Amino acid sequence: MPNDTVTRLLLVTSVILTASLIGTNAGWMSWATSHNPWVAICAGAGSFAGSTSLLFTVVNFITKRDA
Repeated sequence: MPNDTVTRLLLVTSVILTASLIGTNAGWMSWATSHNPWVAICAGAGSFAGSTSLLFTVVNFITKRDA
């Protein structure tokens, strides 16, 4: 896979958008079950952070030349 700036920017953008969708859905589900805004914010932020690190690790593994 090419390692130029446009490709890297596209990968980062897709990771951030996917993690945002995961975090938003986790926040909505938490809000629907508890009606506590702080719990919903923490659930959304935690799932965003976790999915961002997981997706960046997966992208790094896939795009490495020796993988």
